[in-house]
Amino acid sequence: MTRAKNVAEGQAAPAAGVAQDGYKALMAGEHRVISGFKNKAQVTASNIIPNELVAANVHKQSAPVNGDERSK
Repeated sequence: MTRAKNVAEGQAAPAAGVAQDGYKALMAGEHRVISGFKNKAQVTASNIIPNELVAANVHKQSAPVNGDERSK
């Protein structure tokens, strides 16, 4: 999974910020939280776009960068 395009080429959100968002949501009694603008935009778009297109996009983003997940 470390060779997946969204992991290898993506920019991970700072762990401290994600943890802070999660903690604030927990203390506020929220059942879920989406941390980060890009993630919020993707979730919003996925509610509008047909499921088939969302699944195809996730599949594309999760594909191994070099075509072979086993190689490092």
